[in-house]
Amino acid sequence: MNENSIAAPYATAISSLIKNEDDAVQWDNFLNDLTKLLLMPLICNLMSAVIINKAIKIDIITKALNINNKEHLNFLKLIFNNKRVNIIGIIAKTYKNILNNNKNIQNILIQSAFALSETELANIKKVLDKKIGKNCIVNVQIKEELIGGAVIHIGDHVIDGSILGQLQQLSNKLTF
Repeated sequence: MNENSIAAPYATAISSLIKNEDDAVQWDNFLNDLTKLLLMPLICNLMSAVIINKAIKIDIITKALNINNKEHLNFLKLIFNNKRVNIIGIIAKTYKNILNNNKNIQNILIQSAFALSETELANIKKVLDKKIGKNCIVNVQIKEELIGGAVIHIGDHVIDGSILGQLQQLSNKLTF
């Protein structure tokens, strides 16, 4: 089973606990903070050390993040008991996607070879809002290696309109 499939029930369960916008924000912040903490080299080493028992690992995280929310603590214990600490980042991302979907929001990443003007960005957003039927939040990342054009990431879908992408397609066609 892939990690996204494993993460989905956790994210869905968290979203079912949400009673108001404040709860949603608290969970989002908690999951993001937990993900960042677990990516720190020292914490990563501690969490992977078999000599340190689970209770101590949970205590380290609880103190580091100053967790005093009972639901957050129960979630932390659950992921340790189920040995799912390694997919916290995916759970956080899946949870954020559920929240955005409920709010009719779609995050979009545009990787462009060059900076986009405000007008270009507004036009792209307008087209994407209409095409997707959601309020699109567009983030732009400059990637000069694309040579020209852009790559648009919409959830799991990728639209590659870059010159680099076209050259790679041409190369693949020429290779027998």
